[in-house]
Amino acid sequence: MLHLATQAASVRYPAMAYPVTGYAYEPRHLRFIGMEAATDMAARGIGTLEEYLGATETD
Repeated sequence: MLHLATQAASVRYPAMAYPVTGYAYEPRHLRFIGMEAATDMAARGIGTLEEYLGATETD
């Protein structure tokens, strides 16, 4: 996940995140999310876009 932060991307449906995303692991689904969001997710240890968006809504 950390190397994706340098590319401003995120794996959309990471392994073991089915309860959060509702989708099985799909490594080919990468999403450009921007450098700021990608590095913030990596620094905070957030693995899914759903968790990140939920975490940033209340910040």
